[in-house]
Amino acid sequence: MSLQELTPMIPKSIHDILNSQFKVDSNKFTETCLEIYRFQMQRNEVFSDWVHLSLGFAKNAKNIPENLQFQHESEIPFLPISLFKTKKISCYPNHEIYFTSSSTTGVGISQHHIHHLKDYEQACLNGYDLFLKQLNEAKKASFKPGLLDTIKVQNPNYDVIAALLPSYLDRSGSGLIYMVDQLIKVRSKEGGFYNLQFEQLLLDLFKWKRENKRVLLWGVTFGLLEFSRFVNTEFTKETTDPQTLISELFSQTDILETGGMKGRGPELTRTEVHNQLCEGFRKNAILSEYGMTELTSQAYSLGNGIFQCPPWMKILIQDPSDFRTFLPANKTGRICVIDLMNYHSCSFIATDDLGKTFPDGTFEISGRIDHSDIRGCNQLVFPTI
Repeated sequence: MSLQELTPMIPKSIHDILNSQFKVDSNKFTETCLEIYRFQMQRNEVFSDWVHLSLGFAKNAKNIPENLQFQHESEIPFLPISLFKTKKISCYPNHEIYFTSSSTTGVGISQHHIHHLKDYEQACLNGYDLFLKQLNEAKKASFKPGLLDTIKVQNPNYDVIAALLPSYLDRSGSGLIYMVDQLIKVRSKEGGFYNLQFEQLLLDLFKWKRENKRVLLWGVTFGLLEFSRFVNTEFTKETTDPQTLISELFSQTDILETGGMKGRGPELTRTEVHNQLCEGFRKNAILSEYGMTELTSQAYSLGNGIFQCPPWMKILIQDPSDFRTFLPANKTGRICVIDLMNYHSCSFIATDDLGKTFPDGTFEISGRIDHSDIRGCNQLVFPTI
């Protein structure tokens, strides 16, 4: 389906973003949110039910009552992410693909139905391009004390993307696998996936080092931790100076972690993970990506676990004990995500992650809501939908 054919079926603001190569006017963000809210209230029955029930209004299927016409995005009730496990969250009867979440317990697999796959791909590619631009600018900028001032960033023009994503490769339907595969095909000269194939990955890293290629090693947390231990064990066998050799091998490789211990060991804080990875790979900083099955867009971190959203994405912090209350900067609460490119499903999602925002709009993740499962799905009671 062409963009022209799709246009009547999407909000005008989304059509404008797609047509402008993802340029978003920050002064119109609230206006865009409210347009998408009205669109999703009319087309997404689950979201409409949630809005009515959460605010105690009787549902009117034909229009949006005046008392549900909000003035700001923070007034919109955010949909609990757990509903993606039990409901089809979509504004359309048809979809081109759907992605599924992992579940170590085998209970509660989320599904995210993507109506127009090209839009998903473009959101991922444009978000990644902004991330690379930030890396390039970070080399020249004066870093904010306490956040990015210790980072020494590699050249962001990667020749190779190597993906160490074993838990995702073991199943079908992963949005992360699809996204990274697109990045390898479109944004790098070569690369591939590794399912705990540490020896082969190490051999390839040696080859890319000899060829003077810049490498982005994108990995799930437990895979990267195990690979760092493997590297240090192997180098210790071969030399009396493993520190120097490891430092040289990874001098042209940046490490990006995407989270997830997946039941492979004790849960670690991001700071603990990054400290171990920095030590294991002899790096000054570890890059990060924040995304999930239920989102179209991703946020990235240049280090220290401080994330920045693309212009079409925003983080709000909700009081965990009152979903109608949002907290100011530097206060910890539930991470709520506005993802404008989720126009096809729901753009207003209350996750089960804990974190806080900073005055400049960046944010950090500090953990999960209590009693949540390994993915962070909480057990708080919401009105039945």
